[in-house]
Amino acid sequence: MPTDKFIYPKVGFWGYMLNLIANSELLAAIRRAILSRLPFMQMESDVSNIIYLNWVIESRVSVEQIPQGVSLIEKDGKTILTALTYNHGHFGPSFLGRIRKLLPSPIQSNWRFYVSGFPNDNGATKVVFFIKNTFSSVIYSVITRVFSDALPSHVAKLLQHTKQGGAYTTRIESGKGSAPELFSVVKETDRKVLPPDLERFFSSWGEAVSVLSLQDSAICPVEGLSVVAHAGISLPIETSNIVPLEVMEYVPGEYLKSLGATGQPFSYLVPNVKFRVLWEKLQ
Repeated sequence: MPTDKFIYPKVGFWGYMLNLIANSELLAAIRRAILSRLPFMQMESDVSNIIYLNWVIESRVSVEQIPQGVSLIEKDGKTILTALTYNHGHFGPSFLGRIRKLLPSPIQSNWRFYVSGFPNDNGATKVVFFIKNTFSSVIYSVITRVFSDALPSHVAKLLQHTKQGGAYTTRIESGKGSAPELFSVVKETDRKVLPPDLERFFSSWGEAVSVLSLQDSAICPVEGLSVVAHAGISLPIETSNIVPLEVMEYVPGEYLKSLGATGQPFSYLVPNVKFRVLWEKLQ
């Protein structure tokens, strides 16, 4: 498995200290020892403008990303990679209630594969495998690193996700850091067309967006341990509200190129949804 260490986008004392904190196995061990004895603190956010970019790539290029015991959904030697970027709406603990409205609303970009038959005892059946998580916020990226095994995040030098009319622009720049890079411009359209390379997985546009959007848990490897972190999520997306998108411009960064995600992605928009993290465990 390749390392997924946090690297701050700029060189200097501030970045050096944040790297130490975010990558500290000692802090992670102390947190596990304490929080494992307490009820899980559920998190939630009112996310919006969720842009999905999806590619069919060669399964062999994903092998080094995936730990033993995890199998991806694949057909004909192909698998699906998704990068989704969205605006958070006051991301924080659910118990805060209305006070959560005082919390910030960072931008997040979440990149994942789709898992087949992952064993679990929490009733989760639609599982994704996180390979990259990037925030626009230093605070959120470091806090999620320190307090969660299921969201080992990075911070971008620049992460923009904007809407102008029916067009959406996403730009992720890493600087000297560990965040992956991406640039895309998409616009709303009425055409619900399933690309030929996705026809091996789905029979229709509607089936594709439903399967790619509706998950109930996520897993990722844990740095320094031979286990995966498994988190339960609530993502009650109303699929009838999903909007097809036309890709106007797409420029992959080096990480996407290494995975073979160089062609035009299949894209769509989920306007908004209430997102919640329900539980987390090592497995």
